[in-house]
Amino acid sequence: MNNPGLDSLRERIECTAPRSRSELADLHFDWEVGFADAIKSSNRGGEERTHLFQEAYVGLSRLLRAIRARDNRDLDAPMGFSPDSIPRICDLIKPPPRSVLDVGCSTGSLVVALISRGYNAYGIDLSTDLIARARSILAKQTATAPDARFIAGDFLRYDFGASRFDFIYSNDVLEHIHPDEASDFLDKCFSLLRPSGSLCLVTPNRLTGPGDASILRLPRGSRSVGLHLREYSLNELRCLLTECGFCNVSSRLYCAGRGRKSTKTREFYTGLKVAAEPLLALLPVAIRVRMMGIMAYSEVVASRGVQGDSLDATILQQRP
Repeated sequence: MNNPGLDSLRERIECTAPRSRSELADLHFDWEVGFADAIKSSNRGGEERTHLFQEAYVGLSRLLRAIRARDNRDLDAPMGFSPDSIPRICDLIKPPPRSVLDVGCSTGSLVVALISRGYNAYGIDLSTDLIARARSILAKQTATAPDARFIAGDFLRYDFGASRFDFIYSNDVLEHIHPDEASDFLDKCFSLLRPSGSLCLVTPNRLTGPGDASILRLPRGSRSVGLHLREYSLNELRCLLTECGFCNVSSRLYCAGRGRKSTKTREFYTGLKVAAEPLLALLPVAIRVRMMGIMAYSEVVASRGVQGDSLDATILQQRP
């Protein structure tokens, strides 16, 4: 993995403390673009890609913590996830006890909240640092064994054995997956669900992007060049999910806010939103981003659609 550009980034990230806020932002942009280019050029399923992903997100986590510290923000606050969405997620899961897997769980905010509500919840994340903090937070709040609930590993390559789940939640993950492995990601989610299970995907719509470090230098509406390796339209998501065997692909018509109570997910709404996407793309960027945010274009729910499975979700140790 000799790469002069990456070697320079590795040197720069070793000394974040003396850097100014603007220098940290520059490093954030350069780090994402450098590793995104390397990952895009890597071979599908190869060890190099796995190592590049791991290094990219270890460094990104370190950078974001340094930026948060400089801004006097909570270092353990969830990234890209709002605790306000937990009650709505519980409505999607249905009442406990049900088994839940959070793919890309970060510091475990959702998993910890679900465990406290009686769900059989687990989380997996590529970042060993984030998983360590998730375990620490869980250990402080409950007697549940944190090591059994949180996995540090690559979701695509982790062996879950016979474990199956009623619900899989994935927030801000699919856009980070190499496009040539997007179907592999969804296929694995499908295989890990019980026949009556559901998947909830939250991923930024490409018409509202870029949602990664690209926004530090590129105008809204540009294609992402950072670690959002691909941002998808709702229509593209629906097609991907259907091709991977999912059914009942649905999305809310609009989200909560300023007195609004968000709608339930509906296939009918998804059809309307897909039909409206080309028209929304013609609007000025600021108006489009606002409207698509209100209309909850970033969230999709799909089901496996078959009834009757009784496997317990028991996380197994990763096999050698």
